[in-house]
Amino acid sequence: MLEKAKLEKIKSFNNDDSDLVLVFDKYIEREIPYSNENVYGELDKLIETLEKECLYIVFSNKNIEIENAYTVKTKTTEEKMLEEDLYYTGKRYHDKLKSFSIDKELTDKLPKYNEVKFIFDIESISTFPIWETKMRRKIIQVLEDINSLSEELTPEKLAEIVHSTKTKEIENKQLYDLDLVIKYVLEISKLKNVQAIFLSEANECCEKFIIEELKKVVFAANLPLKERNDYIYNTTYKDMNEMFSRFNFCNFKENKCLSQRHKDISNKYPKPKTDGCCFKVFRKCKYNNKDGTCKIECLPCKIFTCPYLSKLGVGLRISELILMRAFMNSKQKRLLIYKFYKPKEFFIKRMS
Repeated sequence: MLEKAKLEKIKSFNNDDSDLVLVFDKYIEREIPYSNENVYGELDKLIETLEKECLYIVFSNKNIEIENAYTVKTKTTEEKMLEEDLYYTGKRYHDKLKSFSIDKELTDKLPKYNEVKFIFDIESISTFPIWETKMRRKIIQVLEDINSLSEELTPEKLAEIVHSTKTKEIENKQLYDLDLVIKYVLEISKLKNVQAIFLSEANECCEKFIIEELKKVVFAANLPLKERNDYIYNTTYKDMNEMFSRFNFCNFKENKCLSQRHKDISNKYPKPKTDGCCFKVFRKCKYNNKDGTCKIECLPCKIFTCPYLSKLGVGLRISELILMRAFMNSKQKRLLIYKFYKPKEFFIKRMS
């Protein structure tokens, strides 16, 4: 995303701010793991595969005429549904979820069919806040501010942009609310085994990402509770682990992370100098190896981002992880945020 000239200039600075911006650029330009299974770029090709014995539940703004289909009618409104507090935990978010219900017309149709498949037209479904996370919007704004800079780019100017840029605002689009899509998948899966078909050319990373995330939800919805929780935990842990190991946001050098190299009155945290476990400030973790690796797979430790990195926009909220958003209630989310130093078995027992 960074212009080539700006990219080369930033590389020459060779400091913590330039390192972080280069990581930001790699993060935005990253390849999304993707499979085109059950993905159709053209509506006619998709319609050719449909079966009369199956009920299709359609999420699309397009006029898709299928005899044995039900198109979900409820969509977001441009004015009301793109306020951030309707998408993150809180009273307004829970009130929004309560307003979603499965239409009676659809529930009356269900007993007539043995199979149920969702048709997701990806262009018609909001990707907020799963793709347009706060982190992604902050990073994009930083990169855009660098590209649009007309004056000479200096280390001082780069630092000002990195530390002062505000998060990019949400774009207003009249699309299906992602939580509504999740609601239908979860509720219908209680009655029937569900499958998914996707309408998308999948040319953009965003489209590929949402397709793969919706596949996770549909797959998990069909699993028995114990297997589902195991899948949710393993998948989320793997995704978070890969994010930090791949992009190295902590940027350890000579046993010091980015935060430790910038300690001042407002930044006194974290303190350890020999490994990546920030929580040694409070208590030694018995599962922490001498080289900083872990003996266990503790999801809260992977989700955690230190205050210094958080202020720079780095880190994902638990409600921005689709399996957490779809299947975990508020109590379970708090458990998976704050219970550090615990092995996977501890969480699986309480999630169930």
